[in-house]
Amino acid sequence: MSVSTMRPTSQSRFAPFLASIPIQCLCLALFFCVYHKFLDFWMRFVSTNLGAVKFHRHVVPLFAEPQTNLSLWMLPALIVLIGFLFLCRRIFLQQSVSTAWLLGISIGFFLIIGISVSMIDGYRVVDGKQLPAFLHPYTRTQMEYYRDVPKVDLLGVRSFLRDYAKPEVFKTLSGHAQTHPPGGILFLWIVSKLFGYNLLSASLASICFTSLTVIPIYGLAQKMYGESVGRYALALFLITPNFVMFTTTSMDGPFSVFPILSLYLFYRAISSDRTVLYAILTGIALGFAMLMTYTTVFIGLFFCVVALLTLIAAREQFKRVFMLSLIASATLATLYLLMFQFTRFNLLEALRASIQKDEARLGTGYETVGRYLQLSIANLFVF
Repeated sequence: MSVSTMRPTSQSRFAPFLASIPIQCLCLALFFCVYHKFLDFWMRFVSTNLGAVKFHRHVVPLFAEPQTNLSLWMLPALIVLIGFLFLCRRIFLQQSVSTAWLLGISIGFFLIIGISVSMIDGYRVVDGKQLPAFLHPYTRTQMEYYRDVPKVDLLGVRSFLRDYAKPEVFKTLSGHAQTHPPGGILFLWIVSKLFGYNLLSASLASICFTSLTVIPIYGLAQKMYGESVGRYALALFLITPNFVMFTTTSMDGPFSVFPILSLYLFYRAISSDRTVLYAILTGIALGFAMLMTYTTVFIGLFFCVVALLTLIAAREQFKRVFMLSLIASATLATLYLLMFQFTRFNLLEALRASIQKDEARLGTGYETVGRYLQLSIANLFVF
């Protein structure tokens, strides 16, 4: 075989990158460790808090309280993890199962890994009742969307959306609902219509819906880098610590589905002959994502960066990327114009109310440049 016809294998192409991963992870861990020590010292030295993060309670900059729970409830999580690692090579690395089986098994692992890890805390006592730990987060009625579901039944969907940002409704909402769009409440309301209004159905439906993220995660990695990387990415995603912990204990899981889906659809539109169709679907996914969380705006910013890099590095693709971005944006705008037409829901009005609420909670959080920078950087790292 001549040199000109030889093609590097996927392993040889990725060998330098894979070899550098341990060094990258070590450097990143060292950076976060140093920043943690610095921020902890800084907060204690000036005797101040950063928003909700309190130096005398939390592991800064994380909004987390250190706990050591050594109990038999660790065994299920360990058994699940060992089982996952035992099957990992055959399922994810050796490509011995079909794509359909791969995704089905991954969804199953997502559910049992998340629930078993959240159950390390065993049972919690709430109002004199013992509840499984994975149900506990939704019992915090002052903060969680679950408390607001009956308001949708009381007002009706159209009236709820119309009056969402008005003080008579907005001020009665839970803490998290006041800093987010109404999508989280509507999601749990739909769950309540299908399975009843109870903690078990709300929690399990949230986890099951979030498990669908394995499909666009695999699709995105497979589309961009091939089958092997798609399966590797899926295996790593299933045991990513922050996703495992937060998506089974909060609404952050359901919130992540549509932003991840929009990324997959965006790149599918770039490489597909049906660019217009996938661009429209990207806009719809972004519309649902924006109804869940305002941070969806950063997905749009990411698309702008991709378009700019395409103009610089792959100019022949710029027209396609630019057009699909326009179509997706137009679809997103049309979706919210239709929503305003039929329900009078004003996204900008809701955003303004959430910003005012957030500023009121922060109080005097911006009185110095140092405090402002630390608050901003810490929040960014935590997110």
